[in-house]
Amino acid sequence: MLEGLKRNTRIDLWPATASWAWLWSVFGIGRTPVNGVSGWPAYSLLALYVAAALIVRAPGYLFSELNWDEGLYRLIAGSLLHGHAPYVEFWDRKPVGIFLAVAGIQAIFGNDILVLRIATSVGVGISAFLLSLLGRRMFPGTPLTGVLAGFFYISYSMLNGGDGTNTELIFTPLYLAGAVILLRTAASEGHKVFVPAFAAGLLAGAALQVKYVVIFDILAFAAIYLIMQLRSFARTECQRVILVALVTGIGIALPTIAVFLWYASIGQIDAFLLSNFVANASLVGETAAPFGEVGLINGLRRYDVLVLGAIAAVAVGPFMADASEHKRSWLALVAWLLAMSLSLLFLRRFANHFFIQTLPALSMAAAWFVMQLSQAITLGRTATRILLSAGVILVALWANHAQFDTAIETIAKRGAGGVAHWGDRTGTIAAALRGRLNPSDEIYVFGRTLGVYGATDRQPPTRFPFTMHLWEPYAPLDGAKELQRIVDRRPSFIVIDDLWLPDRLAPDAARDRIASILHAAIAQDYVLDGKVTKFMSSGGGYVGGGIGATVFRRPGIVPFQSTPTLQYTPSPYSP
Repeated sequence: MLEGLKRNTRIDLWPATASWAWLWSVFGIGRTPVNGVSGWPAYSLLALYVAAALIVRAPGYLFSELNWDEGLYRLIAGSLLHGHAPYVEFWDRKPVGIFLAVAGIQAIFGNDILVLRIATSVGVGISAFLLSLLGRRMFPGTPLTGVLAGFFYISYSMLNGGDGTNTELIFTPLYLAGAVILLRTAASEGHKVFVPAFAAGLLAGAALQVKYVVIFDILAFAAIYLIMQLRSFARTECQRVILVALVTGIGIALPTIAVFLWYASIGQIDAFLLSNFVANASLVGETAAPFGEVGLINGLRRYDVLVLGAIAAVAVGPFMADASEHKRSWLALVAWLLAMSLSLLFLRRFANHFFIQTLPALSMAAAWFVMQLSQAITLGRTATRILLSAGVILVALWANHAQFDTAIETIAKRGAGGVAHWGDRTGTIAAALRGRLNPSDEIYVFGRTLGVYGATDRQPPTRFPFTMHLWEPYAPLDGAKELQRIVDRRPSFIVIDDLWLPDRLAPDAARDRIASILHAAIAQDYVLDGKVTKFMSSGGGYVGGGIGATVFRRPGIVPFQSTPTLQYTPSPYSP
């Protein structure tokens, strides 16, 4: 498998180099006692954060489907491991970094979804650790600010789509490691500035190849560096800043240049340009969605405590930060928050996971406000730490109690209730279909449950498995022709989100034109196989999403036999 990958894609050395730089940054910064954080040995704090992240994020381990982006990443990562560069066999508009990261995890640990979730949780713990180190550099007077920010970050990491493996959780430890190294250059002189500045740029460039919105994080830390490090406009000081900027900029550019050369070497430069630049330019350009105030409000509301803390930090910061050094730190914090605000406004369309990018900045701002408040009250060191510890626990419980309630109910329904895969649409559908599939049978998923492909060991019958690409104007295809080609292959089963059934569709001219082709084919050539209804929680909400799924099969395929151990309702007739 890996030989095929090397032979057909000729991957350059930049991912390995970036990985080395990242590991060096994480473990190098904690290798001496000097690098403890406010009395915490660095490695102990890292272990604590990783353990906390593994526990806080445990409810996500129960489900094979949490978002359909994750399902697409796994498909493209699997294709990459079989020798196909991203965008060639399956298309998306994300940079290659996310697919390389997921492929690396799958190559080393296997393609079980649980492995990916655990690896993501470890990454969240590392991000929290890097926040603690960053807080030590941004707020030397209150080093516990970063420690507290790390716990806040973990506590809210499951919200806004963070329970799955989203790009924002993958690129965060990369750019944070780069930021920590960048701020360390203050301790270097002459040629010794080159190595940390270059490593910082390389890590930021690797993060940029996970998602291009990292450009706003890069701008944020460029501003933070200037605020924290530029003490005067003397010639030597300006030369130093320019040198650091140039070397860091080279590091940032190298991963993108390496990917460009990779695609040029395999004759797929058009696929790279179309996916990375043309599609994304269209997405934020003339085809951009209108500004969505509701999505913006909902996304920020989920980070309630942190948003309130950040607002308080901005509002009262000038009064609480009395010393000039503290005001400099406060300005750096405001610059970070401003850059994250610009990122959201630039995107305009507010999918919930877009807000995860703001989580490190919000966590740091809220932690800074809490630490300034604790210093103003002067309760004493022991009492302060007890109150802070209690506060962290309360925040974690507040942010995650619903997820743990769901997890407990899910375990009970699957165990005592005897309903396998309860709360998991993808797992339920795969269990209903798996035993009735012949080796050559195909499945087509028209909806969110892309994990059905991997769970049934099938490949999508299309280069565009992410359904919305069929009608989005930025995607490089004729959606009607592509869907007609798919139904002409006569897949054995077709899985449709209930939201996109003929009687459920809200008017959408572009989508309706495409979906009508599938509806016509189903009416002519398929029969109802079964339905996965919404999993109702005892608390009144839904588990595993508020949308059911309906499955159709070709006549002649063995119908599903009803069983109380699976919430899959078969067709009432068997033609």
